[in-house]
Amino acid sequence: MKIAHIFTILGSLILNESKAAISLDFDGSTFTDTIDPSDGSGQMTWGGITTLSDGTVVDMIATVDPSSVYSPGTGPNNANGPLPLNGPNQGSTVPGGATRIKVQRNTDVTFNFVFVDQNGNPITLECTNISIYDFDETVPNGGGAIRDETVTLLGVDSPDSSISCFTIATDPLFEVDTSNPSQPVFTSSVEGNQGDNPDDLNNLTIEQSQKVVELNLVNTTGFTLNFAVGGTSNNNSRTFFIGGDVNFHPDVETQKYLIPEPSTMLLTILTSLLLATRKR
Repeated sequence: MKIAHIFTILGSLILNESKAAISLDFDGSTFTDTIDPSDGSGQMTWGGITTLSDGTVVDMIATVDPSSVYSPGTGPNNANGPLPLNGPNQGSTVPGGATRIKVQRNTDVTFNFVFVDQNGNPITLECTNISIYDFDETVPNGGGAIRDETVTLLGVDSPDSSISCFTIATDPLFEVDTSNPSQPVFTSSVEGNQGDNPDDLNNLTIEQSQKVVELNLVNTTGFTLNFAVGGTSNNNSRTFFIGGDVNFHPDVETQKYLIPEPSTMLLTILTSLLLATRKR
């Protein structure tokens, strides 16, 4: 994490944290899923996920990357869509809004996400947040392959190569690999339980706040995520929860880490080392 901490220091000097993020309204958007797993055609669409100050209505679209194969699984409750509540309020959606993406065990899939206007033209969002909740895993009774969950940020599309970052709890309940700072990897490391399932994204518990990562994207037209699930191959799937702004529990301290563009990473390192030398 040493390099990541250097990026964190430099990030506080580069990022303008006074800018208000453009909130993505998963709860109020219209979700449709036309992806055909047999050939990867189609798309997931969040219609009207946000509206800009000039009145432009923005959609978010996700497509399967041409290099990837998507297997959502064929077990029960494997449909992508608005995140439902469990327990007595089952059938209602989680307050705060999120979407579940299902991925079959022992498979992975890469999705390309883009922001567009109502005519399909790319839109650049000055500052916005994407979050992934509930990193957990299952250890099968009697042994066997762990059904873990991994998300890798493969890239952020920024016309001017702006530097984005991500925010997590200082003591997260999942593993973070920043050996390649421009493509951070987040992997579950503890077993799941009913208490860590978000039931109100506006009021996360401490544990739920320790199992979420918020991607803080700057001047972006889109981003690419890889979702991977471990375990023994069968038709069952695991669920990834994605949403917008994270309301971390007030008792949870957080830390930001930079996500440099690959083309500017060397310059970022050299600049940060120079700043550290001058400080001495």
